[in-house]
Amino acid sequence: MTARRNGLNLNDFGYFLAMFLVLSAHRATYLFGAPSCVPSCSPDIETSGACLGSDDISRLMERDDIGFLGEMMNYPGVLADDKEVMAKLEA
Repeated sequence: MTARRNGLNLNDFGYFLAMFLVLSAHRATYLFGAPSCVPSCSPDIETSGACLGSDDISRLMERDDIGFLGEMMNYPGVLADDKEVMAKLEA
């Protein structure tokens, strides 16, 4: 079962963009970062049903209103120099 909020799937790329668009319509200034993952992309830890890859993050980082990559929680992948993790960091 997938967690839902306001009719949107919390585990998909679209939810992040929808939240971003709603908040950016306000007069306040918001600073947004691209998420480095959907809570666990690793099937041996959790099955969220979604995954943000380095291509998704690259698309987000092309936007002028996205300023940084959110926290990288996959420290084992960083330490192991995992190809996909490093591509996310380089995006």
